[in-house]
Amino acid sequence: MGCTQSKKQLINIKRQEEKEEHIYNNDDYNPQQLLNGDTFIPINISTGLYSLNKYPKWLINDISPRQYKEIIYKLNNLNKKYHLIWNNNNNDSKLKIRRKFKKDLNKLLSLLNIEIMEPLG
Repeated sequence: MGCTQSKKQLINIKRQEEKEEHIYNNDDYNPQQLLNGDTFIPINISTGLYSLNKYPKWLINDISPRQYKEIIYKLNNLNKKYHLIWNNNNNDSKLKIRRKFKKDLNKLLSLLNIEIMEPLG
């Protein structure tokens, strides 16, 4: 007997995808260009996700919309992973989880810098 998903499971998956799409497209979490030229990308504090709604046009000479989306997806995937771990652990484990998250975040940012930013010059 093969693995199949019930109609109810498929509906739940579809609802989750629609919910995530809404979260990604929430206008309240659009990137902002700071006075010093840096870009601030707000995070939705209730979901822990960054929005993909708007590509910051001022970044066009730095990274493409595809590269920007790739960065946001990778950051969101890391945040989702740790959100689940965080919620399923007691307070004694949370300091350890926070340290591991910071370590993994720094690894991801270094990797993104090497893969995406450095080839651009």
